[in-house]
Amino acid sequence: MFSLLTRISDFVSSDDMNLLRNFVRACISLLGALVQKRVSSGGPEEYEKLSFAEASTTISEQSCWMIISIAIGVWSQRDLWDDVEVTLQGISVQSSPEPVTPVEPSV
Repeated sequence: MFSLLTRISDFVSSDDMNLLRNFVRACISLLGALVQKRVSSGGPEEYEKLSFAEASTTISEQSCWMIISIAIGVWSQRDLWDDVEVTLQGISVQSSPEPVTPVEPSV
């Protein structure tokens, strides 16, 4: 997949740019699902089990970030950051907050 991105020239027609943007949006959606799975898993050990089991069948979180960054950086599609932001803001964290104990400043 990365080698295909290297074959795209700096100037891209509007139809090809539309295809590229759709591909990046698919990566953004996948990234959101992967981050949600990581956050809602039973902890780092559980996520590692899930991650290892699915490694051969899915694109990794890191690969999604690389594709998104390449499209934004090389082809100046900076508005896609807004899509990333909206996707990541929609992720719910299911954790119990730890109590915060105030610290007295030492004088």
